[in-house]
Parts: sequence; structure tokens; C-alpha cells
Amino acid sequence: MTARILVGTCSWTDRTLIESGAFYPREVTTPAERLRFYAQSFP
Repeated sequence: MTARILVGTCSWTDRTLIESGAFYPREVTTPAERLRFYAQSFP
């Protein structure tokens, strides 16, 4: 039996995630760019 793992895009706009500089590259600055980057990280 195999298990399914579901990944979503919850909290991609969380201020601490954005301000930490640990996840998004420095050149990703707009909400659209952040969502695109986030979505590519979890295909």
C-alpha cells in the first residue's frame, strides 16, 4: 500500500518567511514572483 502526501501553498505570504531571507532569493520581490518561486519549489 502506498501513501499519498499532499503539499499546498499555505503561508507563502507569511511576513516572517519573507523577511528572514532564508527561503526566497533576494531578487524575488513581488507577490507574483514569490508565488511562482514557491510553487516551483513544491511541484
